Amino acid sequence: MKPDILSPTGMQIRGNDDLYQIMLHHGATNGWFGHLALKSDFDCRRYLEVLDKIKPEIIVETGVANGGSALFFMYAAYLLKIPCTYLGIELNPKKE
Repeated sequence: MKPDILSPTGMQIRGNDDLYQIMLHHGATNGWFGHLALKSDFDCRRYLEVLDKIKPEIIVETGVANGGSALFFMYAAYLLKIPCTYLGIELNPKKE
């Protein structure tokens, strides 16, 4: 089976379980591919199930902080072949 995508670390991602394993590996403590994600691993697994079931046309997230969860949602949408738009809103962006 040809993988749908490769993670930045080179791991083949073929479905929800692979994507979840990558999130566990990078975890909320390390973020999502270098960007801090403040969502728990458990929550991310549930998000995958919800996205796969409802296949939204748009994902709106408030409080994106450092952008880790934004990357997570877009990887998930791409993997699940959900053609959707992501809108992230942050009222207090940190300037670094």
